[in-house]
Amino acid sequence: MNKKIRFIENLKAGEKVSETFLVAEKNMAYSQKGLPYLNLRLKDKTGEIDGKIWDNANEWDGQFKKGDIVQISGRALSYKNNLQLSVLELTSLTDDQIDLTDFFPSAARPADDMFAELTTYIEKIQTPCLKVLLNAFFQDEETKVLFKKAPAAKGFHHIYLGGAS
Repeated sequence: MNKKIRFIENLKAGEKVSETFLVAEKNMAYSQKGLPYLNLRLKDKTGEIDGKIWDNANEWDGQFKKGDIVQISGRALSYKNNLQLSVLELTSLTDDQIDLTDFFPSAARPADDMFAELTTYIEKIQTPCLKVLLNAFFQDEETKVLFKKAPAAKGFHHIYLGGAS
């Protein structure tokens, strides 16, 4: 698994960048000369940055999609007093190659600790059918793994990997 070393908040204009990012937005656009380019919005847990793929945009377009985590090589540039990445190379990564906490806010407490608390509450439940149902969910290994990663909400508060902290 690759751990991010440099985050968006630490990038400076003029630097070469070789790092992973979440593709939050991806759109084909056209320059003033009518040439296609890819306009990207890239994210990590510290912020967002615009990215541009100027060369061979049509070929790159099919290589990745919105929501992918990608390894990017390029350069950080200042454009109209905003930092952006000029992307030269890009590779899509799989979930086992990344740590999701590099790209999304995560709970302050370890998910395993919070899950242990939840199972303690389930053990105290007095209604037999409810206890059987909850154990059916939370004793299943695949469900347990997915539950520990899931945010507690889709927006606003508790949108942390692993749920509320």
